[in-house]
Amino acid sequence: MSKTVAPFLRSLAKRLIPLRWGLASLSLVLLGGVLANTPGVVLTPEQISQAGTKYGETAVKRLNAWQELIKNSKDKDVMEKLNLVNDFFNGSIRYANDINHWGVKDYWATPVETLGTGKGDCEDYAIAKYLSLRELGLADENLRISYVKYRKKGTAYEEAHMVLSYYESLNKEPYILDNINKSLLKASARTDLIPVYSFNADGLWVAKGGGAGQKAGSSSRLKAWNSVREKMAGNGQLAAAD
Repeated sequence: MSKTVAPFLRSLAKRLIPLRWGLASLSLVLLGGVLANTPGVVLTPEQISQAGTKYGETAVKRLNAWQELIKNSKDKDVMEKLNLVNDFFNGSIRYANDINHWGVKDYWATPVETLGTGKGDCEDYAIAKYLSLRELGLADENLRISYVKYRKKGTAYEEAHMVLSYYESLNKEPYILDNINKSLLKASARTDLIPVYSFNADGLWVAKGGGAGQKAGSSSRLKAWNSVREKMAGNGQLAAAD
């Protein structure tokens, strides 16, 4: 993720005291009402062909592999789904920052853009994993896309980062799906991450004390997400391939 974030998120982050994982972490809802029913992650052959015209044959292979993952994983247990999705995107996508990839400081891609180009940064991994797990039947209330501070061990290095968090229940610590440390680990094992806020498809919350947080408005404040949503709404997941 770029060190610059959307103005609203940046101003919010500056007001927050660094938090440890758990219900005290912020829940900032990324996805708005359109994702309450999960968007069309399952693609038609025509849509994949359209993406192939834009991105090339290697993109078609990645998209077909994604479709096979979705098709073959619906009856797996939750932990296996988490591992399969985490490993798929970590293995299929090469990290690239937004400046080098898209020529702008901060760009949130659709999963088709991410798999089409074969590149993305942290929020692109997290968005694609989130959408895939929603399609595989995981409840939205158990998933959070989490904005964190990543601190490289033994150094003063720190940067903004996004991961996907899975809560078996909201009174338990989450598992972290990440593109830096690719292992599926509980949050307590990720001492290099300091939670700032997190989001899913339900709303925006600011952390308050040790509880679930205080509702802080609508995800429509997230301009980058609105752009992703508009691209997806025009032609399913493939609006980005137009």
